[in-house]
Amino acid sequence: MTEFSPNAPTANPTFYRTYSRRKEDGTRETWNEVVDRVSNWIARVGKLSDSEQKLVRKYFKEQKSFASGRDLWVGGTEWIEKPENWPGAYNCNSTEISDPRAFGLLMGLAMMGVGTGAVLTEDAISQLPIVGAKFGSIEISPLGILDEGQPNTSVTRSESGDVYIVVGDSRNGWVDAYQRLIDTAFSVTEGEVNFIIDLSQVRKSGSKLKGFGGTANPIALPETFKKVFNLLKSAYGRKLDSLECCLLIDYAAEAVVAGNVRRSAGMRQGSPGSALENCKQGLWTEVEGKWILDPVKGPLRMANHTIVYDEIPSYETVLKSVEQQYYSGEGAIMYKPEAIKRSNADNPNWVSGNEPEDVKFDRSRRFGLNPCGELAIHNNFCNLSEVHLTMLLDATDRELEEAFTAAALIVCSHLHRNFVEERYKRSRDLDPVVAVCITGLFDFFAHRLGADWVAWMMSGRRDCYLSRALVIRERGYLSMFRYYVNKAVTDYCTKHGIRRPNRTTAVQPSGTKSLLTNSCPGWHPPKGQYFIRRITFGREDPVAMACIDYGYKVVPNTNTTKPDGSLYDDIWDPNVEEWLVEIPVKTHFADVSGIGQVDLSKMPIEGQFGLMMQVQNYYAEHNVSATLEFTQEEIPTLAKLIHDSMGNGYVSAALLARPESHHTFPRMPFEVISKEEYETLNHAAEKYREATGNHDFHALLQKYDSADLEIVPENACTSGVCEYSALMEERRDIAKVAPGDMFSPA
Repeated sequence: MTEFSPNAPTANPTFYRTYSRRKEDGTRETWNEVVDRVSNWIARVGKLSDSEQKLVRKYFKEQKSFASGRDLWVGGTEWIEKPENWPGAYNCNSTEISDPRAFGLLMGLAMMGVGTGAVLTEDAISQLPIVGAKFGSIEISPLGILDEGQPNTSVTRSESGDVYIVVGDSRNGWVDAYQRLIDTAFSVTEGEVNFIIDLSQVRKSGSKLKGFGGTANPIALPETFKKVFNLLKSAYGRKLDSLECCLLIDYAAEAVVAGNVRRSAGMRQGSPGSALENCKQGLWTEVEGKWILDPVKGPLRMANHTIVYDEIPSYETVLKSVEQQYYSGEGAIMYKPEAIKRSNADNPNWVSGNEPEDVKFDRSRRFGLNPCGELAIHNNFCNLSEVHLTMLLDATDRELEEAFTAAALIVCSHLHRNFVEERYKRSRDLDPVVAVCITGLFDFFAHRLGADWVAWMMSGRRDCYLSRALVIRERGYLSMFRYYVNKAVTDYCTKHGIRRPNRTTAVQPSGTKSLLTNSCPGWHPPKGQYFIRRITFGREDPVAMACIDYGYKVVPNTNTTKPDGSLYDDIWDPNVEEWLVEIPVKTHFADVSGIGQVDLSKMPIEGQFGLMMQVQNYYAEHNVSATLEFTQEEIPTLAKLIHDSMGNGYVSAALLARPESHHTFPRMPFEVISKEEYETLNHAAEKYREATGNHDFHALLQKYDSADLEIVPENACTSGVCEYSALMEERRDIAKVAPGDMFSPA
């Protein structure tokens, strides 16, 4: 069974890992079943007419207009019908850390799969109270052996002041225990406080999680409580700094990631000169060919870090930041006034307006970035949909308008819902958020504007006889797309009598959903025409096992390291908890004459930055999530581009050293390869499938999903380059693979 294009080899592994839910009979949903579940739910929540529902379903099924990733997972389930779970329908959030309760809120969101943004600027965290409790000792019992324990956390305190916490076996149970530990640090002011953490009620690893889905793995929970305790103990008698606040959030994120192999996308925003600035420096070091992770700073991998400027910094400051990001990936610069300006588009004179003080305050705080950086909000959630332009390369203007209208209807449907938590409810009422995003823009422009446009991008968008015409055509498409969205949102809000959001378009990174259609992510150029894409799975995940049988190579993930800090090479090592499936991929235009021969991995920074700002100023009313890749020689150029663009549309961008120029992190999601390497890997995988008859990915997955099948990891080949003659050999030896290449992150 196939429901995805053969031009998207990453589609099946991504879909069945990320968006397909288990049905009552134990099998997984097909794409069509997910479309039915989610589109029916959107139609009901959004009160769509029959024609609107038909339009949404058509473009959704054809993989042209997508709901958010969270919608794909939880939309239409019983779980999302509970008001306390409504945040779980959103990809990301941004919360200002100005009171202790904010920490628990972020852990709860992370456990729902929501990315967490944290505003840790000095004016925010200065509102936190002093750590007044003097912590003494902590004892933590072993994890439970139950399939399911008591759901609620209980807390008692003895006459001597000792705190006894029995951790509940549920999302709220974990969060309540974490929050109580933090609250105690701020609320108790006399005597020494000792803790006994009882984990006997926390279910054993591998137990099924009801409602949300997935399996439990509380392996990191004991260490999380220890880390939180030790941090708060060291802060006795003073306020927390921004780095300590960041670590408190990241400790919880570590437990969540281990708990269900979920993502933990995060954004942490700090002030210039704060402890958060440059905090990732020295996170990884290379020693005698091995990458060593600093154990103290390790949790900082859970998030991106950005420094927020209230005014345009000097060129020297920007240059220093760009240099720092080149060497460590740390220290992105955000220009706050542009974010505030965009997020107050309905009232550009809000400072002198006649609005209530709480409204003015909310408007002044709308610079909190969601983890991917495409939205600037305040105590609010992203509300995203996405148009895949890769699937609309030859579409008519009418088809394009319908695709953007369908995407707008998807996000507008969420405007009928609100939140239980008061801070989120208030911000949602003051600033309703929708954002229709695009992905595959480079595919679209390469197809529509041709080899001349690609050559112009590779020249750094330099001024030439074609440049004006190409700029005008880019702006024409981008403005047209934005017009379609604005019209659809206005019509919908007018029809339903609800407040119209003041900004409607953005560009998310689209790192996962783009894999379903093999689109260039968001606005970005591809890393190259041919590359290896690495996708993360839990150890022995049925989808990963199916990938092995489908001929793909598997290596250990980098989140578990040996005692000396080096990486594991053997996926069957008992210490390895996560796998990376390596899939050879080529872009849709890789074989096109005049384009396929261009080395896109060497696109100059002027080309990337110019396209980003074009999209920022002519499509995105929110922001453009951007990762700009640059060489050491381009540092001054990029610094000047950023500095000169502040006040002219620039909000924020992530910067990344170009892989071949500076190796920073190992086994990251993309590795550019040659056409010959791609053909070798792809041919080997195809030959393996021919030899084994393993052509139907869904059928392979059903075999491993079967409840009565005992998965024996030794009986698997992790390499897609195995030749037929090796199939008869002892496959345990074949499973021993070489480590992946060391290169910078994507």
